[in-house]
Amino acid sequence: MLLGYALAFIGIGLFIQGWSQIHKARGENGLVTVGLYAYVRHPQYTGLLIFPSDIFMNCPTKHNKDNDAISE
Repeated sequence: MLLGYALAFIGIGLFIQGWSQIHKARGENGLVTVGLYAYVRHPQYTGLLIFPSDIFMNCPTKHNKDNDAISE
């Protein structure tokens, strides 16, 4: 559960950081080649792909519910 929350915060952080770097460069009429963009081509998309992993890690599955019912 903690791993899911950590991935959610990392995804949101990547999205916000990438967004702020783009808008800072837009004001300077420049191209972003430092920060996150030195490692990832689209940090916003990467963040949006990482963020939903929280949902998959924290939602119980049918398989887990069946196992819990059997053990009780």
